[in-house]
Amino acid sequence: MQTAERLGLVFLGKPIIFGEGEVAITVSIGVALLKDYDEHIEAAIGRADGALYESKSSGRNRVTLVESE
Repeated sequence: MQTAERLGLVFLGKPIIFGEGEVAITVSIGVALLKDYDEHIEAAIGRADGALYESKSSGRNRVTLVESE
């Protein structure tokens, strides 16, 4: 979580120059931990994807950790 939050701060308030203007960007991140060594990475990625959409729907510029089921 700390790494994801620091990554989000890198982009906060730093617009991208596009042509003659600037484009503000937002960063939404979903984080999931592997439940155990037997879990397939695809399952964890699916949970992280759900957390990503939760971050976006909660106002963007957020990091959301999905708890184990």
